[in-house]
Amino acid sequence: MGMSVIVTGNRETVERKIRILKTQIELDINKEDSRSLVNHQLALEAHEDRVNKLNAEGVV
Repeated sequence: MGMSVIVTGNRETVERKIRILKTQIELDINKEDSRSLVNHQLALEAHEDRVNKLNAEGVV
């Protein structure tokens, strides 16, 4: 069963969440928490895709 990620917000909000997710991924690695790691990596990918979409659209 997969997890879907819905990303909303402006660029600043999404970039802040990316920084938070990167920190959470580091913590997951240190704790060897593979389930959380997978979920946080999936969320990070979705947020990075959102920023790329905003960049492509020229949204500031």
